[in-house]
Amino acid sequence: MKNRASFLVCLAAFLFLLSEVSRPLKLVIFLAGWLGTGGLYWCYLFWNTCGRDFKLFSRGAGFMLKIALVKRRDENVAQIFRKVVARHPDKTMFIDAESGGKTWTYRQVDTYQTNLGSTRKMNDPVLYTMHRWKSTATEWPAIF
Repeated sequence: MKNRASFLVCLAAFLFLLSEVSRPLKLVIFLAGWLGTGGLYWCYLFWNTCGRDFKLFSRGAGFMLKIALVKRRDENVAQIFRKVVARHPDKTMFIDAESGGKTWTYRQVDTYQTNLGSTRKMNDPVLYTMHRWKSTATEWPAIF
């Protein structure tokens, strides 16, 4: 790949620095060099990945817009979570595999966090370790 790119750069520099060769001939020579060094494979890759790339770009742009809105509104994670709970209280938030597949709704997680957070006094020191289970998703927002 590196040799192909350097070949095309040298070919382009050579063709466009030569003034004796006509412009159409320069383009034909450059196109032949491009095709000879794998130019069609680039077209194949572009054709087969442009849909995926566009989807990723549009999702990324949407995510960046959401972040900009959150910054503009000066919201924190707890406020955003409360909005989601208000919109979808009975929608499943996650399934706890450790407790035999128990489903947790947004309302249940919010109630759990509220109860956990109300037992803590202001300025109490907190030591928290994160594991890959439901306590991470439910207790962390309540503590902070």
